[in-house]
Amino acid sequence: MTSTISSSSSYDVKLGAWTNWEGGTVMGKTITLERRDGDILIAFLALFTTLIGTSWWRITCYFLHYYLSSEAPRDALYHQRQAILRNSANGASGLSSLIHALWSWRRIAKRPYYRTLPIIVFGIVSLGGFAVAGIFSSRISTLTGDAVMIKSTNCGILTDANATTAELATKVLPYQARRYKAFANYGQECYTDSSNDTSSGTCHTYATKQLSATITRNATCPFNDTLCKTQERNLRFDTGYLDSRADLGLNTPDKNRFLYRRITHCAPVSAAGKESNYSNPELSSNYSRFYLGPTYKGDAFTYQYPQTQWEEFKVMNFTSARGDYSLRAMPSFTVNGSAVVGSFFFPIPELSRTDADVALFFLSANDVLFTGGTNDPWYSAQTAFAKAQDVTTGQAITTYVQNDAASVLGCAEQEQYCNPNVPESSPRRCSRWGGGKEAEMLVASIFDDEKVRSQADWATNVVSLNNFPLAAIVESLGIAALTSRDSLYDGAQGALPDDQWQQDVEYWHNAALATIQGTFVDVASGPSDPDIDKFLMRPTSDATKQLCNNQIVLSTSYTNFNMFGLAVLLSIGGLIILLSYTIEPIVSYVQRRRNLDVYARLEWCANGTLQLQRLAHESLGVGTWSDAAEAVPVTAKGDRLAMLDVSDQLHPRLVAPPPAFEKTMTVRQSDEETARDKEGQNVQEREVDGSETSGGISPLSTRRSLSIDLERRQE
Repeated sequence: MTSTISSSSSYDVKLGAWTNWEGGTVMGKTITLERRDGDILIAFLALFTTLIGTSWWRITCYFLHYYLSSEAPRDALYHQRQAILRNSANGASGLSSLIHALWSWRRIAKRPYYRTLPIIVFGIVSLGGFAVAGIFSSRISTLTGDAVMIKSTNCGILTDANATTAELATKVLPYQARRYKAFANYGQECYTDSSNDTSSGTCHTYATKQLSATITRNATCPFNDTLCKTQERNLRFDTGYLDSRADLGLNTPDKNRFLYRRITHCAPVSAAGKESNYSNPELSSNYSRFYLGPTYKGDAFTYQYPQTQWEEFKVMNFTSARGDYSLRAMPSFTVNGSAVVGSFFFPIPELSRTDADVALFFLSANDVLFTGGTNDPWYSAQTAFAKAQDVTTGQAITTYVQNDAASVLGCAEQEQYCNPNVPESSPRRCSRWGGGKEAEMLVASIFDDEKVRSQADWATNVVSLNNFPLAAIVESLGIAALTSRDSLYDGAQGALPDDQWQQDVEYWHNAALATIQGTFVDVASGPSDPDIDKFLMRPTSDATKQLCNNQIVLSTSYTNFNMFGLAVLLSIGGLIILLSYTIEPIVSYVQRRRNLDVYARLEWCANGTLQLQRLAHESLGVGTWSDAAEAVPVTAKGDRLAMLDVSDQLHPRLVAPPPAFEKTMTVRQSDEETARDKEGQNVQEREVDGSETSGGISPLSTRRSLSIDLERRQE
């Protein structure tokens, strides 16, 4: 239904807690949330970190105040520093107050820098540290990256075992063709050096952007030396040992992992002595037949293709369809040293491999005209054909045609599985090299645990779904698999480099590796076409079902949080916050019980904002105070405190109320109560009589007269 890679946001993803085994049992614990919920949690963590910083400052100030407390008479800078430590709400306010105090006392107090600067530096470091911590608290959501786990509801391996011929032709094969094209597009986009952007788009889908491979461009011949056109300029790909978890995205513990290695070795094949002409009397056509092994149908030849009749082409004079290539893949599968049923042909001895699958690729240029002779051993167009003239300018160039009706490219593909939990020196660490089908059969021999063996067998079934992927890619893409067509226009092929065939094969190989990546995700998520569901081989054991629900993909539509980081931040941060509120009453309780450090405890209490206020008023003899050693001191009921004298605006101070102030306020209060009583009585009388009484005294006039009386008494 689609020819593109499914967006990672389209998969059903497991939300909540899970373990990303790539990070281990502890560091791999992960919580996945929807992006909106994740943003809320990130904001909370930043706020929580700020609160931790505030609490840390309060604890630090508490201990510094105790440490610096002294019973000896000290100067004003000491007392201001102690008051700042006692009352600063957070690091920013405390730092600001200390800096102001240092600036004000810099030329007055004794050693002001020595007494305040260390605390200021500590405050700056603490403030900066927690500011950075607040920013990096969001890193808890990036420790596990964008990896999410597919919640599999339709897991299954596509198989054609139960498909009818009609279903195979109309449903299964077309669906596979669409997927191969999608994987080829992914390989072309994401397996190139210029594709460095993995933060978004198609390349941000699989557990890893691409499966790496070492490329040797001057490799030896993969077959008998007599068959290769060149002994040194051949192509070899070696993936090395791909990890089932890190590379293929199977999220399993270490004991359930396996390693997968693939070697692809290709070379242009010489058909000298293996090719003959054949004339079909019924069709009056000449064919080139290649004898590289009989076909599965029993034909003695491997491949045949009609020879281009260039005289007929001249007569057509570009009045028919423009020339284009033809491409055909012929795979052969090897088990126990020989080709097995399912192979398209059975290779001749010089071409056969006992440890690899073999495939041949036949290329025909048909009526394609090459604008320059090419020495590429697969394309090989060195036969001059005719002059091509530009009808506008009259300029002409010599064109060339392919030397043979078809040219042959051969590839050998090997696979191997290894158990990373077995020592490298052990002969049971890796299975022997073989083709795709044989490697699948051998994988069970390297695992002893039944559950692990079951999962490994399921995984190899997924890989073998694309047995000989190069052939599958070519058969699905057809001539679109040829990168040479990028410079083919109107039947005229632009200049080609001598290694054009290597560029084509590298494109196939990238598509093949992308196919392996994508197939694992497809199996876990289920096919995009619901008509394919009935052709799926479902997991039957708990082990294989577990594997289906442990496929990793990458997605930016969700937010991951590292559970270990969350636990550390919340537990340590919560402890600091709790300690900032409990340390004072706990220490005070112990000190009272044991009569310890009385002065430091009482100075901490006395430097509190409310206690400093008490001391200021009490020194003027104002108020009858109690709870003088508690957080909140209180006065006797009705006590009036000192007032602020602002007559000198540059030096405001507290002054005690006038001696008659309490009596005046008492009289004023009594008169106000009397006025209110009379007013209430007048209102009641008016309500009873139903009329207003004139000449009554209003509460407003009473307050005004009392205020005047108060002013006179003060005079």
